[in-house]
Formats: sequence, structure tokens, C-alpha cells
Amino acid sequence: MLPVARVNELHVEQVGDDLVLFDHRTHAAHSLNATAAFVWERCDGEHSCAQIADEARQAGSPLTENDVRKTVEELSEKQLLATAAEPRAAGWRISRRTLAKTAVAALVPAIVSVASPASAIVLSDGPIRTP
Repeated sequence: MLPVARVNELHVEQVGDDLVLFDHRTHAAHSLNATAAFVWERCDGEHSCAQIADEARQAGSPLTENDVRKTVEELSEKQLLATAAEPRAAGWRISRRTLAKTAVAALVPAIVSVASPASAIVLSDGPIRTP
């Protein structure tokens, strides 16, 4: 099965070289470095992990197929891939130039996730009190 990035209920912003996704379902923000964003952008249901790795290599990145598979697994764990019921809409694209420029600084795909304060309140035992 070819991975498909989820776009429903996500707010997507380019912040410097990173792609920040705010998930309205989970109230979590995910910051994808340029390499992880490159993978997420190519999860369109048409590219396999091998094809994504090949495209990264052509852009000058040392990204391997194994790196892409691990990134896809992490994207899936963070619910950033669509289910069969959620088709992929046209989305963001990270240019090859941007990927090549940041490849040395970001050799390994990285996804940093942070729960928003609203979700922390929901998950806590009660309201958060300040002294």
C-alpha cells in the first residue's frame, strides 16, 4: 500500500525550513524538518518508499529507503497519514533546492510533536490552577 498524507483537519504552515502541522483532531502540533516534510509531501498514494528515497537522492539527500519507511511509520503513529476514507487533496510541495540546502543539517527526518494547552487540560484530572 502506498502512503497518503492526511490533509483533513490539519493546519499546515511553512516555518523557515520546517513544516508545522496543527492537528485539529488531537490538538497537537507537529514540526517536520525539511527531510520529514519532503517525505510527507510525497505521501500522495502514488509514490512508494523506494520512489521517495530515489527522488531524495536525486535532490542530493542521503535519505535511504529505510529512512523513508521509518518516517512513514512515525507519520502513521502520529495520525498524519490518511485512512482509506480520506483522499489526498493537492497540498504543499517542498522544493528540491530547499531539501538540498538543508540536507546536511537534517540528514535524518525529524518530527517533533507538542500537545496544545487545550488538550493538556482535557487530558488532566481537572482544570489547571495557577498560584
